[in-house]
Amino acid sequence: PNLNGFIAENWHELTFNFNAEAAGSTYRGKALIPKHGYAKNSMDLGIYQNGEGLAVKRYQLKYGSNAETTLRYKNHGNYRGQTLLAPDGQEIKGAVNKMTAPDGTQSDPLSKAKAMQMQNEMQNGTFRQCQAMRLAKGAAAEAAKGAVIGSVITASVEAISLYKEYKAGKITGKENLKE
Repeated sequence: PNLNGFIAENWHELTFNFNAEAAGSTYRGKALIPKHGYAKNSMDLGIYQNGEGLAVKRYQLKYGSNAETTLRYKNHGNYRGQTLLAPDGQEIKGAVNKMTAPDGTQSDPLSKAKAMQMQNEMQNGTFRQCQAMRLAKGAAAEAAKGAVIGSVITASVEAISLYKEYKAGKITGKENLKE
């Protein structure tokens, strides 16, 4: 597992859920983080009706540097019943570049280059979107624990705002660097 792969999993989960919320969809995406380590060939991402129960769609995320490498990663396992989710721009038969729910709700595609850029920005502390990811996940966790809904709304609005600014190219994360 590589950091840019974890970034890609979180990207697809969060952009799917932002898009689902905006569209009024009842589907929710989840990046699966096992409690006791990863099982061989386990799915990486799932789409769930109302965020619960059995996955209606299962994804295996492989983010190789090119289509040949991504396909080689996929061929090293038995991912029966899972759709290969590959970087945007890599043309691989049977693979997709975004999660898609039965109602058409989708995550946003992410290229390998963009995932690597985000990894580098996270590692050198210039990536504001990692704050948005933490806020969104933290807000969801607090809501599940019965926390005050106002803090969830505030954190969610901030996370969505940061995401939209980053996606529109209005921010790069370098704004937070101290000279």
